[in-house]
Amino acid sequence: MAANKDELDDFYDVLRSGITVESFLGKHAEIFGFVHARGLTNDYRLAKGRVKKLRDEIAPAARFVRAHTKPEDRIRFALDDTHPDCTLCHQDGRRREVEVTVAQAKERFRLMTELNKKGTARGFFGITDDSAWQDFEDRMGCERKAHSIEEVLRCIQSAIELCAQNKLRYGGDTLLIEAPMETLPVDRWSQLPERFADNEQLKALSFSEVYVTGSAGDGSGCVKDICLKIK
Repeated sequence: MAANKDELDDFYDVLRSGITVESFLGKHAEIFGFVHARGLTNDYRLAKGRVKKLRDEIAPAARFVRAHTKPEDRIRFALDDTHPDCTLCHQDGRRREVEVTVAQAKERFRLMTELNKKGTARGFFGITDDSAWQDFEDRMGCERKAHSIEEVLRCIQSAIELCAQNKLRYGGDTLLIEAPMETLPVDRWSQLPERFADNEQLKALSFSEVYVTGSAGDGSGCVKDICLKIK
């Protein structure tokens, strides 16, 4: 069995054992060379198979630790569908339990399916995950259309609130919500925390803090991480 292990298995094993943040971020960047070389890119887009955890838990956590930890802090992932998804041990003695969830997973699946089949895909539907699958199928059959900034922000706000509702029975230190933020440039997302300043769904959560993570262009052709505290 051990002879059949590859770089991805080794990466997961290291994360289960625990690793410094500096090493984690380095290995996380390197593993995508393996993913692409082994033909796992389409699976990564769909968050399926061996790379589901990489897409849904590890990548959002990487964005968070880049902004909110020190290189010598340590991170450990469960990678077994238990709670919490990962644990951070800071050098000052703080231990932080982190849960990760995905907003707009249905939309992402349909858009990435289109990308895998056609090589291009639209970027936004504007319907949230509490909609029926048929709604997404119907939208796929419609022509592409432009959406206003307010439409995008309002949809993502609703998607985040839906994630909060789904996490009411959980608790911990930090909840990370991975959201599709590529539709708007980085600066447009700066108003998102203000929209949640007095949000009842977030108040009801047992998590001490909530962050929205994602990535978006900065207007110059560069893609940047986004990690916004909304609670």
